[in-house]
Parts: sequence; C-alpha cells; structure tokens
Amino acid sequence: MAAQATSVQSASPLSVEIVSPNLIDGVPGLEQKIQARIMNSSDHSIQDVMGYITMANLTRHMTVNLEDYNADKPVTIGKLEPRESKVIDLPIRLVYTGRYHLYVTVVSSEMPNIASSIAIPVTITSNSKLDIRAVTIVSVVVPSVLLLVSAGAFMITKWRPKSKAYPAKEI
Repeated sequence: MAAQATSVQSASPLSVEIVSPNLIDGVPGLEQKIQARIMNSSDHSIQDVMGYITMANLTRHMTVNLEDYNADKPVTIGKLEPRESKVIDLPIRLVYTGRYHLYVTVVSSEMPNIASSIAIPVTITSNSKLDIRAVTIVSVVVPSVLLLVSAGAFMITKWRPKSKAYPAKEI
C-alpha cells in the first residue's frame, strides 16, 4: 500500500495588499515606494511582524535578487493587535529592463504561515528617447574639438618666439 502525501494548510491570520502603485512602467534607475497595508484578522496580537518585497522576472522565469534593487531589507512592523492594520513603505530602485511581477510578503516569527499580496505588473524598458545621431555627433565632435584646442595650445607654446633680454637704456 502506497503512502499518500498530505499537507495541512491553514489560512494565515496576516494579510497584505499593495495600496499603491497599482502598476509600474518606467526606465532603469526609477526609484519607487511601494505602499502596502498589513492586516491582522485574528482575535489575538501577533508579534514580530515584518513585510518585504518579492519580485519575479517574467521574461527569465526566475525570482529577482533584490539586493541589486536596494529592496532586500524587510520593514519591521513589530506587534499587530487584533484586527489592526498598518501601512508601510517599501523602497525599491528598478535597475534592469524586463517584465516583472512585484508583490509584498508578510511573515511573523510566531507562525510558519506567510501571506503575499496580489502582484502588480512592472515593466522597465530602455530609454528609447535618445537620438542616436545626436549622440554620435557629440561623441565625435567633442573629442575632436578638445584635441584641436590641445594641439593649438601646444603649438603656441612650442613655436612662440623666445623673448630676448635687452639691456636697459640709460636716459
């Protein structure tokens, strides 16, 4: 007789929802604050509550190392009383292009249950507003002008006539 694996899941008394923003669309370097409401739906207080950002890269099918995004530190909430909720701000700096799902997770050291919000979509695209022709012109013209100015200054100092010292005339 084969043993059947079972799991017992109980709903977490903690819940979390992202208050704002409801989506993020930007370019690399965008700094954003994620506002999340953490709630204790139980009839007892919960100690040592913390919330943190989790993000999945939809293009690469992997989770994201949030240390690169300055979002790897959880926000400590502390104690949540029965039916209490708190709003927290979680900073993130979006650095790489791609499509992501960002969600907030809440946990307490008192219980093994975790709760996560519904994900918000994040799209980070490269800055396509640059004019390639202008960038090329600047990258060629500026060094050329600097080279000409430097060469001119060198030539002036190299071939300037040497001043001759003449004895002073007596009057």
